[in-house]
Amino acid sequence: MDKGLVTVDTKGLDKAQKALDDALKEKNSIVFFHMETCPHCRTMRPLFHNLAEKFGDNIHFLEMEISDNPMSFGTAYKFMFVPVMIYFKEGAEQMRHTGEKKIDEMKELIKKIYDVSQKE
Repeated sequence: MDKGLVTVDTKGLDKAQKALDDALKEKNSIVFFHMETCPHCRTMRPLFHNLAEKFGDNIHFLEMEISDNPMSFGTAYKFMFVPVMIYFKEGAEQMRHTGEKKIDEMKELIKKIYDVSQKE
């Protein structure tokens, strides 16, 4: 497993919500909602893993594969499309983006939101 990367069991919304709540209490977090059947999600997943490797000392990277129950997660976290990344700082949502994004753009967002630097 990549440093800083946590794959959340999404078999139940309550269980996933508890895992997210626990992570948000411990550390700043970025949550990645995706589905295996989504081509944009498959493009973003390795980028998310790369970000976890670069910034995982300072930020939790939570990966949530939601194919089993996309409507419940979409309703609970207020999104209609995947992939979605939600950036939390001190437990509060700072921003989110849907769809594909370039890794350099995401690195700059992380540096700006969390005031951290990446590992080389």
